Amino acid sequence: MTDASLNGTQGPSGEPLDPRAIADFDFSDTGSLPPDFGTEFNEILKGFASILAARLGHALDLAPSVEYLRQSRSTYERAIAAMPNPTILALIPSQPLPSQFLLEVDTGLGLDVVDRSLGGPGNASETRPLTALELGLLTRHLPVFIAAIRESLEPLITVQPELAGIEDNPFFAHACPPSEVLYTAHFEVTLAEQARSIRLTFPEPIIQALQSQFTVAQWGDAGVPDHRSGLSEQLAMVPVTVRARLNPTKVRAAELRRLRPGDVVGLDHWEDEPVTAFVDGIPLLEGRLGARGDRAALLIERWRTP
Repeated sequence: MTDASLNGTQGPSGEPLDPRAIADFDFSDTGSLPPDFGTEFNEILKGFASILAARLGHALDLAPSVEYLRQSRSTYERAIAAMPNPTILALIPSQPLPSQFLLEVDTGLGLDVVDRSLGGPGNASETRPLTALELGLLTRHLPVFIAAIRESLEPLITVQPELAGIEDNPFFAHACPPSEVLYTAHFEVTLAEQARSIRLTFPEPIIQALQSQFTVAQWGDAGVPDHRSGLSEQLAMVPVTVRARLNPTKVRAAELRRLRPGDVVGLDHWEDEPVTAFVDGIPLLEGRLGARGDRAALLIERWRTP
């Protein structure tokens, strides 16, 4: 429809309608996800956040937080135009899915990861494009993100994601047709103090494949005996390792060389400061140091949301 064909058209109140006031409509947008699959998809995204927090914590020896915030929907052309330039855009094909994931990492988060991998606190003091050397260091940690994608999808489908490349200029990615619809999940990641962002994008062919798999799983559940209660009883007997972690301290290399058996190193952890307990790298409990008999102990005060 051209502007000329709209001349003389009236609005709902009888006023002349300005053709420039009509918003573009994306005819490739198929609408929101069906409610049942939408709920499942949200659970997948929450699982990704939890798994990523655990894996980042293990890789960087930190207790990071990863929070799933929301979804958005756009075409590839509009999504690319909205991305900062430069950025960190990882292209992740995943067999047997028909397209590839797009993982956009905030450059600030990339610098935080690099800072931590070099022995820093994981809180970069600046936000700027990464150098080639820094991008190489960050690339070593991208398998953590890729594993979180794979594991979060395992309840629905077995996939084999792998890193195909990284672009710092999103306009060079050419990952999808311009009009293809994308579903983007937005997350907030905090390593030390500064909240950063990552965005995991699912092109519509991947969404359709996941939705098809979800439908098959729903039909497959009909008439099948429910063994979940028995499985839960078995899992309840599996031993897990609980680790309580104190705040680390720093000493000069010269002081470290002078240490002898019997010397005392003070930790940067006050007696009344809470201690976090981890299960498989996930922060689950908080408590305070104490003793039971001849053994150090942890008095549990509350559960943490992983």
